[in-house]
Amino acid sequence: MSSTATQEIWIVSAPGDKTPQDTWEKLNSTTGSISTNNKFNIPDLKVGTLDQLVGLSDDLSKLDAAAEQTTRKLVQYFGEVLEEREKLHDNLLIGNRDMHTYLTKFQWESAKYPLKQSLKVLSEIIGKQITQIDNDFKTKAAHYNNLKNTLASIDRKATGSLVTKDISDLVKADDFVKDSEYLQTIVVVVPKLLTKEWEAKYTTYADMVVPGSAKRITEDNDHVLYTVTLFKKVFEEYKNNCRENKIVVRDFVYDEQSLKAGKNERDKLLQEKQRQYAQLVRWLKINFGEIFIAYIHIKALRAFVESVLRYGLPVNFQAVIMEPHKGASKKLRLELNKLYNHLDGSAAGPIDTFDDAPTLMSLGVNDYFPYVFLKLHLDFCILFCEKQCRYRCKGSMAVVPSDINLRVVINKNIKHHYFKLIVVFMAIYVINKVILVILNIINVDIRFAINTVEIRINFRRTSAKNFYEYLYPFIRFFSLEELF
Repeated sequence: MSSTATQEIWIVSAPGDKTPQDTWEKLNSTTGSISTNNKFNIPDLKVGTLDQLVGLSDDLSKLDAAAEQTTRKLVQYFGEVLEEREKLHDNLLIGNRDMHTYLTKFQWESAKYPLKQSLKVLSEIIGKQITQIDNDFKTKAAHYNNLKNTLASIDRKATGSLVTKDISDLVKADDFVKDSEYLQTIVVVVPKLLTKEWEAKYTTYADMVVPGSAKRITEDNDHVLYTVTLFKKVFEEYKNNCRENKIVVRDFVYDEQSLKAGKNERDKLLQEKQRQYAQLVRWLKINFGEIFIAYIHIKALRAFVESVLRYGLPVNFQAVIMEPHKGASKKLRLELNKLYNHLDGSAAGPIDTFDDAPTLMSLGVNDYFPYVFLKLHLDFCILFCEKQCRYRCKGSMAVVPSDINLRVVINKNIKHHYFKLIVVFMAIYVINKVILVILNIINVDIRFAINTVEIRINFRRTSAKNFYEYLYPFIRFFSLEELF
C-alpha cells in the first residue's frame, strides 16, 4: 500500500467461531472491500493465572509505549546523523524486510523469545532489551555529538569576522620578527573606513614603533588585517591606544609547532568522527531492527493477553492486521460493531467516560469495543525538511509524521530577517485559525522565547505534503529559504 504510513493500522482480535480460520474468513469477507487485512499470527503462549494476566495487561501497555518511544528516538536521530538522508528508508530494515512487510508477514521469533517461557518472563526479556538499547543509544549519541560539537567549534573559529576568526592560516612565518629580545610583531584588525587614517598614524600610537613595518595581510567585507612591529615594552601602551581608536589588537603569537599541532588535532578528530559515524550508522541499522521486532512482539503479547481476558479459556481467537482504506475508518468501525456487537451489547463505541467501563479503564484500555482493539504506528520515519522544506517520499513507504516541531533560532546572523519572520509566522497563524482549523486540517501552536520561535504543528487529516503546499508560498515570497 502506498499509504501505509499515512493511514491507521489496527490490530483487531475476535473470538474464534468453530476455529480461528472461520473467524478470519468471516471478518475478511465482510471488511475486505474497505480494509486491507492480514492475519496476525500469534502462537500458543503460556496463559498463567487470571491475576497474572490482569497485571500483565497494564505492564505491557507501559512497555508498548516505551518501545514506541525508543523506536522513534532511534529513527529521529538516524535521520539527523545520516549523511544521505534521502536513503533513510533504505536503512530502516528488519533483516531484508521493511516495516510493513515484517508486520504483515509476522512470525513469532522463538530464538529471541522462547515459547516455553511464561508471559511474564517474555515481557521481562523484552523490557530488558528495550532498556539496554535505550541506554546504549544515549551513550553512543552523546559520544558522537560531543565529537561533532568539538569539530564544529574548531570550524567556527575559521569563519566569521577577522576580529574573532582563527587567523593562523592567513599569516606566514615571514610576516613576523622571530627570536628577538626586544622586538615583537603584533596583528591588528582595522575597520576598512579607518585604514587610510591608521596607515598614516599607526607609528604615533606609541613610541618605538618600527616605521614602515605595517604590512597588509588580508581583508574581509568590513576589516583589514595588518601586522606591525614594535618594541615589546610599549606593547600595552600601543594596544590601549589602538582600542581608543577602534582598532583591535589580536591576541596572537606565531608558533609554528602549535599551529601544526592544531591542524593535526582537527585531522585526528575528523578521522575519529568518520570512524564513529560508520560504527554509529551500523549500530542504528541493527538496533532499529531489534527494537522494531520487540515493538511488534509486545503488540502480539498485548493482543494475546487482552483476548484471553476478554474471551476466556480455552484460547480461541484470531488476531488481524487491518489497514482501513482512505476515508473508510468510520465505515469499517461500523462493520466491526455489526459483526461483534453481540459480544457486549453495551459497547457500541469507544469509552467516553470512566463510568462506561471502569474495570477496563483501570487496565489502560481507553478505546473499548466489543472486540480487542489496538492501534499500531509505522510513522517512525520522519522525512526531514532540508534546504527548501521539500516533502519527500520513497517507494511504497510514504511516511508522514503525526507531529512536526519546526524550531527557528534567531541569532545575530539573521537580524535582517526579524520583520520577515514575524510577518510569515503571523500569516501562518492567521491561516491556521481562520481556514485550516475550520477545515479540521492542522493545529499550529507558536511559542516565543528570548531568542527562538518554535512552531508546533499537529496534523489531523492531512499530510506533510499538504501542509508544505500552504507554507512554502510564504517562505518563498519572503525569501526565507535559507532559514529552513
